[in-house]
Amino acid sequence: MNSNIDFSQKNVTLITEVIKMIEIYQLEQLIAFHKYGTLSKASQVLHISQPSLSRTMQQLEKEFQVTLFDRHKNKITLNDNGIVAVENAKKVINEMNSMYDNVRNYNRIHNCINIGSSAPMPITILTEKFHNAFPDMDISSEINSTENLINGLQDDTYNIIILPYEPQTTEGIFVKKFLDEHLMFSLPKDHPKAKEETLYLSDIDGQNMILMPNLGFWQDIIDKKMPNTRFITQTDRIAFETLIRASTLPCFATDLGMREFSYPDGRVFIPILDKEVNVSFYIAIKNSNKDKFLTVLK
Repeated sequence: MNSNIDFSQKNVTLITEVIKMIEIYQLEQLIAFHKYGTLSKASQVLHISQPSLSRTMQQLEKEFQVTLFDRHKNKITLNDNGIVAVENAKKVINEMNSMYDNVRNYNRIHNCINIGSSAPMPITILTEKFHNAFPDMDISSEINSTENLINGLQDDTYNIIILPYEPQTTEGIFVKKFLDEHLMFSLPKDHPKAKEETLYLSDIDGQNMILMPNLGFWQDIIDKKMPNTRFITQTDRIAFETLIRASTLPCFATDLGMREFSYPDGRVFIPILDKEVNVSFYIAIKNSNKDKFLTVLK
C-alpha cells in the first residue's frame, strides 16, 4: 500500500531510537532552554517549575551519557555537546511532526470526504447525502471563501466544493449544478412590510434583525446592502428558533432552510428581489473523484 509518507527509513530509525531513551517533551524543553537562554525564562514559557526543568536537563545528560551544560554559580549554559544535542532534537521534532502530518493526510485523503462550501444550507444538504452514501467514512465540512475553496480543491484540502456561481471549467475539474436557493425575509404578521408581496434588502435596512452567523458568501451581500442594520446574532440553532418565537424582529429565511428547519407560526415569508440573493449553486470536483461521487451527485 502506498502511504504517501515521504520521510526516509533512516529518519524513522533515528526517531525510534530516540523515543526508546528520551521522551519528546524532554527534547522540546531542551530546545526551549536553548531558545530562551535561562532555566527561569524557559520554565515560564513552558509553564513548568524551574526545578522540574532542571531535572529534565539532568535526565538528558544521563541518557546521552555526556555533559551537555557548563555549570556556573546559579546558572547553566549549553556546551558544544549541548548545541549538537539541540540541533538533532530539532530534527527529531520536525520528523515527528512530519510523520503525524503524513499519517493524518493519508487518512484525510483515503478515509475522509472533505466538503467545502460558500453557504450553510447547500453544505448541510450535501453532507447528509454523503453520510447516507458513505456511512463508513468520515465526512468533514466547513464554510469558506470562494477563493479558498477553489485553492483547496486544487491542493486536495477539499474533495468537493460548492460555489454560488458556475466556475470557469478548468482541465481536470468536473462541474455540475447542484441546487437553487432564494433568500426571504421572515416578518411578524403585524410588521409594516408584512403585506408586501416582494421586498428588496434596502426596504428593511436600518431595522434591528436576528441573524445566524457563519453565513458564508451571504454575509458579504448583507453587509453591503444593509449597512445601517444592527444584527443580533445567535450561534445555536435551537436558541435561534426560540429567540424568533419570542421576538417581533425580522430575520432571514431561505426556501431551502424552510425545508430543513421549522419556523414559528405568526410569521410571513416574503421573497427578496435582489438578484445577488437568488443563487444557483454549483459543485466542483476533480475528475479523479468524479466516478466515486457521481451517484451521490445525481
